[in-house]
Amino acid sequence: MRTTLVLDDNLFKKARERANASNCTISDVVNEALRAALAKPPLIATPFEMLTFAGGETKMHEPSDFAELLAMDDTASLGR
Repeated sequence: MRTTLVLDDNLFKKARERANASNCTISDVVNEALRAALAKPPLIATPFEMLTFAGGETKMHEPSDFAELLAMDDTASLGR
């Protein structure tokens, strides 16, 4: 089957060098590379699990809570 591929310049150069060294065509090199790549099983990413800690009630904070805590921290550290 004929097709058109867009290859990186350096990848094409390496394929051409391999073809010349093996006395074959670039198509042969690309076919061989695709066969080798597709013969391997696909990589399957392991599912991500978030580490959580059980227990206690969930705290809901409002922005005003943080402002109050910052003011208390300033008072404690700066003596204002």
